Amino acid sequence: MVLALLVSGIVVVLVLLGLFVFGLRRRLIQRSGGTFDCSLRWNVPEDEPSGKGWIYGVAR
Repeated sequence: MVLALLVSGIVVVLVLLGLFVFGLRRRLIQRSGGTFDCSLRWNVPEDEPSGKGWIYGVAR
């Protein structure tokens, strides 16, 4: 039981740390100015008209 709680706690801490680092990276990129949110359609066959294949990002 203690091991399960310890592993769960470590997983939660790692997820929160990852989200913090992701947000910090975005702020550091945006601080220099001239950035905006954008999306890129990546490797989608022409015969597939669905909304799949979009990747969210920050452009400069």
